[in-house]
Amino acid sequence: MRNCANLLFLEKRAREEKLKRKRAALRQMKRELIE
Repeated sequence: MRNCANLLFLEKRAREEKLKRKRAALRQMKRELIE
C-alpha cells in the first residue's frame, strides 16, 4: 500500500522535473533568439 503511494509520488515529481526542464529549455531558446 505504502509502496503504491510512493510510486505515485515519484511519478508526480518526475513529471514536474520534466516540465521544469522543458520550461528552462524554452527560456534558453528565447534568450538565444533575442541575442
